[in-house]
Amino acid sequence: MLRIFGLLLLFSPVTLSCQSTYGFKVNLGASRIPALFETSPTPYQMTDRHVPQLSGQAGVFLNISNGKRFTFGTEIIISYVAGRQQLWMELWDGTGVVGTSTDVIDRWITSVSVPVYFGMQFGKWNPNLGGEIHYAIISSGRERGNSILNGQTYSWDNGPEELNIRKFDVGLRPGVTYHFSDWIQFELNGYYGLINLVKDESFREYADWKVQQLTVGLRWNFHGPRVV
Repeated sequence: MLRIFGLLLLFSPVTLSCQSTYGFKVNLGASRIPALFETSPTPYQMTDRHVPQLSGQAGVFLNISNGKRFTFGTEIIISYVAGRQQLWMELWDGTGVVGTSTDVIDRWITSVSVPVYFGMQFGKWNPNLGGEIHYAIISSGRERGNSILNGQTYSWDNGPEELNIRKFDVGLRPGVTYHFSDWIQFELNGYYGLINLVKDESFREYADWKVQQLTVGLRWNFHGPRVV
């Protein structure tokens, strides 16, 4: 009992010196889901573009500060990411080019996300760095395109349908916040996924899908210490 009481006395100054801030956040930005393919050199021409799409996140946050410079933060948010792939290629029959094909592939993923990060306070600025875990709850994709083959035109429109992806994703999360006042903060966050989301093992051998996201937004503090 005396040992336990002694430990409580030892750590009580640290506990008492910590200050917590919690609230609600909403961000908007852009995201990409690059679908990179590893292929051997081919005699035909091909272009593959990944166009950023509208993205966003909303949820609650908790920040803990030691009252001086160092901070710890975590969140529970709903994150929405999207990506568009534009693919154009020549069609080859082994002897020469016989046509062209154009594809537009859209992908959407909605996840429950938990970022965890550490930061340092410099006046009203707080740069931070950490990681983020995503669990996909909704995903879908749509493929539209057309081709001209030996003078004939073909078109297709497949989807929307659920993506065959891994549910869990983990990535790096850099960010920075700026305190407009004691109750409102501006934030800029990035996310770079480290997991190849392709689920099919045979497809994973030459395909690599990783989420990239950049958002800006506001935080509203429900409770917290004054920022000077």
